Amino acid sequence: MKYKKLSIYESLELHPPEISECSRLYSLEPIGIGTPDCESLTSYIIRLSQAHCVTVNKLLHPNILKHFEREDLYDYSQIIYRLLRSPHNSKSFNGLGLTTTKLSQQLEALTLHNDLSFLTMLSWSEVTTYHQLFRDHQAWCPVCYEEWQMNKKPLYAPLLWFLHPVKICLHHCQYLLEECPHCQKMLPIIVKQMQPGYCSQCGKWLGSSSSIKTCPQSIYEDNIKWHEYVTISIGELIAAAPHLSSLPTRDRIAQVLNAYFSANNITKGKIATFTRFIGIAPGNIFVYIYNKRIPRIDKLLQITYALQVSPLKFFTEDINTLIGKLQVNSQLFVKVQDQDNKPKKTKLDKIKIQQVLTKALGEEAPPSLTEVAKRLKCSRHSLKNYCPELHQMLKLRHAEYVKTLSKYSLKTRHFLEAALIENPPPSMQSLTKSLGIKSPKLYKLFPELCYQISKRHKEYRNACTLEKRNQVINEMNEAISKLHKQGKEPTLAQVRKLLTKPGYTRDQFFQDALFKTRQELGYEN
Repeated sequence: MKYKKLSIYESLELHPPEISECSRLYSLEPIGIGTPDCESLTSYIIRLSQAHCVTVNKLLHPNILKHFEREDLYDYSQIIYRLLRSPHNSKSFNGLGLTTTKLSQQLEALTLHNDLSFLTMLSWSEVTTYHQLFRDHQAWCPVCYEEWQMNKKPLYAPLLWFLHPVKICLHHCQYLLEECPHCQKMLPIIVKQMQPGYCSQCGKWLGSSSSIKTCPQSIYEDNIKWHEYVTISIGELIAAAPHLSSLPTRDRIAQVLNAYFSANNITKGKIATFTRFIGIAPGNIFVYIYNKRIPRIDKLLQITYALQVSPLKFFTEDINTLIGKLQVNSQLFVKVQDQDNKPKKTKLDKIKIQQVLTKALGEEAPPSLTEVAKRLKCSRHSLKNYCPELHQMLKLRHAEYVKTLSKYSLKTRHFLEAALIENPPPSMQSLTKSLGIKSPKLYKLFPELCYQISKRHKEYRNACTLEKRNQVINEMNEAISKLHKQGKEPTLAQVRKLLTKPGYTRDQFFQDALFKTRQELGYEN
């Protein structure tokens, strides 16, 4: 019997295909990395929460904030509260410190994007300080928002808008807005529920097809040049961050300044003159030269502006090459006689002073003369010269008010001392309502008592929370025991049906306790 010749076929690869690692959160692409209009980390978190259809705090907890170890906090919800409610803490989302580092690292691990640190100012943490680097509230360009919406581009908040020195939008030559044009409120950096391009207070659209607040023609030309220089310079720093081969070190500023002053034979006297005219105290520049402290962002920009160089070149170019390019305007070393191009001090208006003093006299808590002088931006001496009678009347009324307040303070102290032994411990919020005094004033008058009351109430709340959790866990254990005896597997869905308050099943402590009990019963490995 003849057989046909066997055919040889190409061998098949039977190994399972390699599947790339999946991210826990959506791998959302950050906007504008490597450009001056790079997105901020705050904006990225908001867009990420929108992509998951959850609020910001639900996204952060428990995915990210469980990695923040804070001994002074009872649970992660307190961390969320502090980060989202405090302007100082919410600024740290885009900042220079440990909070920013941890946030960016955790988001990188969860989204599998390894470039999220460039949405912050972390790359420049060694050459500038946190002080006056960020705003306490949002700022935005309404025309940018309008253009992005019309062109169907994603709405976001560039990192540049969060930086305190940046006042203008170069794309549309107008000032950034800092108040909602509809409700006239300043918007917090980040809140639990917010949407880019919309007011978090009134919910209205923040964009506009025309400039609402353009740069006025009356503003001095030097001021416009300064704002342009600041915006361009900081934009260059943000754009260059992903491309740096090495980050600038803390001693870079001292090295450049020392090299420049030595190369040009500039003595201490000339340095002092130079610093005065660029608006820096002579003592500060010597602190920078001896590398004892790094400058604030505004002082750093003043130095680079006077040296006619961008901060990026100041930090990244070879020092020997850089020194040859640095040029200082010679007028900075000469005492300028002509001040015509500078704004002159306006004369005080006597009628305005009279109006302000009369209004102050009618206030329930009459302000001090110092406070009134601050309102008018003048000295107390000026108040006396222009309106001596009103000056004397306000002085006497304020003194009488302070005397009355001291008597009133004795009653308030007794009230607060009684609250210290009251059960259950009252909160400071309830006490301020009872007394009719605002919380900051109470803390100022009786700091120790207020902190003791606050601490006692916090301990009471923590004890109540712990007791409530123990009750829920005991009820959960009874439900599991009942299901186990019936031969049913105690799954989360089955246990939820037997609880009086099934909402607790969403909490992390409940899920951890359920997993542990299931493990003891052999349902989990």
